[in-house]
This record gives sequence, C-alpha cells and structure tokens, in this order.
Amino acid sequence: GSCLAITSAGGYKQREAVLTYRVLDDATSTTSTSNTSAPKLRWINPKFGDRAYHISIHESQKLLFAADPNRIKSFSWGKLNGENYQEALPVHTMNSKSFDGPISVLSNDRLIRAGKGSVAVWNLSSQPTHGTRGNKKIGKRYTCDAEDFFGDDIDLEPSSGSDPNSKIELTDVKLSPTIWEAHPSAPGSMICGFDSTRSQSFSCISMDLEHGGALTM
Repeated sequence: GSCLAITSAGGYKQREAVLTYRVLDDATSTTSTSNTSAPKLRWINPKFGDRAYHISIHESQKLLFAADPNRIKSFSWGKLNGENYQEALPVHTMNSKSFDGPISVLSNDRLIRAGKGSVAVWNLSSQPTHGTRGNKKIGKRYTCDAEDFFGDDIDLEPSSGSDPNSKIELTDVKLSPTIWEAHPSAPGSMICGFDSTRSQSFSCISMDLEHGGALTM
C-alpha cells in the first residue's frame, strides 16, 4: 500500500484521538536525518471526543478510516489523480453506535463494522460527505460524555453521522469480533479473533459476510 497509519492519543492528559500517517509515494515531501530520508510524518485530529481504537485504509480511494466506540470517520490524503494533500481532508462520518468492533473496507466500496451478533454495512458511494472543504455537518448534532465532563476543553466534531445501509446478522448471535483481517483467498470473508470476556470464545474463525455471516473454523 501507499499509506501507513496508526492510532494514538494526544492532547491534554492524552485523552484525545490522534491519527499518524505517512504517504509512501509522496516524493515531494520528505523528512531527513543524517543517514536516511522518509515521507513526511503527518497527524490528524479526528475530533472524536474519545480515543480511536480501530483503523482501516481504502487504498484505491485514498481514504483513511478511524473509529471510536460510537463513530467512524474517513479522511482523504490526496486526489485520485495522484496529487497528495498537505493536510488530510475530512470526508465521511458514520453513526456506528451499537457497533464498536473492528472496521474494514470490502469490495464494491462497502465499509463494515462488527458488533455483537451482527455487522453494520455502509455503501460508501451513497454516503453524504463533509463537502469540498471538509466542514459540512452530517446528521444531527453529536454529544458525548467527554463533552459534558470536559466542556470546551474537548475538540469535538459535531456530526452524529450517517446510519448503516444494512446489517448482516451472524449465525451465532453471541459472537463479537474484536480483531479481524480480510481472508487472503476468500473475498468477502474475514478471519476473526474474539475477546473471551465478551464472546466466551477463544477461537479463530472465518466469517463469510457475502453469505449471511456463515462461520467456519
């Protein structure tokens, strides 16, 4: 891929989400030391009001996705013609309340997020965006506990976000994936790991999201 990204924390007492990324094919912007050079390290403040726990990259659309327990946000690191932005542009906000697990991008521009017993699906091509300047609100005004507690000290983007287009009900309603990766040889399937305190399972399971969440060991 052309983008490397991680989630971290920053701000006062490390209580806000920070996304850190490098665009590997950006030859116009590098940082150098005495022995090496590397693409510039960049930061994004997603303004969640909470830390970001999950991340995914949509390489063909130059979109970086990050998620806190209640919302998913995407940021574009460049134009599709190859020109990269100096600062990432906010694009989407999705309302993922009740779905706080990992995220991933499937074929046909579908974003998914795991919850307990089901998976939420957003069709990216039909989602509202924050507009060309990245500041248009999506959905109703969003509030969170952090805003009530910290007041003006918290940097919160006010979009509640767009709801899922559909949901996939899993064959085992108790399953709650806490980590997953796309299956290397089965498109539409995810290899999932579970938190035993939530799913009562230590298994590594393949989940076929193209066929109703069918499970195979």
